[in-house]
Order: sequence, then structure tokens, then C-alpha cells
Amino acid sequence: MNLSFFESIPLTFDQLVSIFIAFLVAVFGYRIHERMRLQQYFGELRIWSSNCLNCLSEAVHLCDLNPQLTQEPDFFNRKHELLIQISSLIDQGKLFFPSMDMSDAYEGQVTVPQNYSRKQRPLDDLVFTYSTIKKMSYTERKENELLRAPLVEIKRDFCTAIQTLLDPQKSHKQFGLAMSYQSPNK
Repeated sequence: MNLSFFESIPLTFDQLVSIFIAFLVAVFGYRIHERMRLQQYFGELRIWSSNCLNCLSEAVHLCDLNPQLTQEPDFFNRKHELLIQISSLIDQGKLFFPSMDMSDAYEGQVTVPQNYSRKQRPLDDLVFTYSTIKKMSYTERKENELLRAPLVEIKRDFCTAIQTLLDPQKSHKQFGLAMSYQSPNK
């Protein structure tokens, strides 16, 4: 007796329909799960980028303070706290933007930097901000005022990079559609 695999498993029409429905439920469940993961990721990215923008704004305005006249908390402590926050945000950002391996870009060249990688733009902006804040003077306001313009430019660049990733226009359209939805029961 030579039966094929499907012939050896007798299935009724009801059983085939049940298998098909179970398959569809599994596929839709997976898609819903993936969509929820994506929404969670972008929600966490929004929170992280909001914290970054707060620090970038604080860095810009720290340039306006006269270090010698700043009282509680004094300029040194403000600068130090801001450096700690930005350092932490850089480390957190690595979870969203891992370094990209650039070794393929050097293929065929004699000197390839060992383990060369490039940070992504939002992290580059935070690293630049960190190094700029470290340059701030504890005594001279004029020196700090010169650092303001590059920090403003970096803040704009960071905001543009995050807007490109999050695409708020698309989110607003989707939210508008969801809010304008009319239930067929009304």
C-alpha cells in the first residue's frame, strides 16, 4: 500500500477550515505583535529624544550665564550635571543607534582602521555637544558665548535627524484618521 503523506492523514472539510483559520489567526497575531513592538520602540525613542532636546537646550542656555555670577547651583555644578546627563543619554542612544560597521567601505585599501565603526548622526550630535560643554570656561562668559552658535546648530541638526526618523507628519495624519473614525453603530 503506497499512500502519500496527505492521503495518510484523513481530514474533513471542517478540520481543513479550522487549520486555515488557526493559520490566519497566527499570522494576524504576529503582525499585531510586531506593530506593537514598533510602536513601543518609537515611543521610547520619542522619550529619549525629548530628554536629549532638554539637555541640548540647557547647553545652549548655559552659554548665556556669567560663570562668576551664577549662584545655586553654581556654574561648575550645572555644567557637571549636564555632562553626566548627556553622557548617560549617549549610552542610552547606543541602544537605539548601534554603531555601523564601516569596514566594507575600506575594502581593497591597504590601511583599514581596526574595528572602525561610525556612530549615527543623533549620537554624533550628542558627542559633539558633550565635548563642547567640556570646553566651557568656569570664569569667562565671552568664551562660552562663542560656543552658543555651534550648539544651536547641533540642536537643529539633532531635531531634524529625529524628525526624519519619527516622521511626525505621518503620525499626525494617522492620529487624525483614528480620531475621525465613526463607528458604524452610530
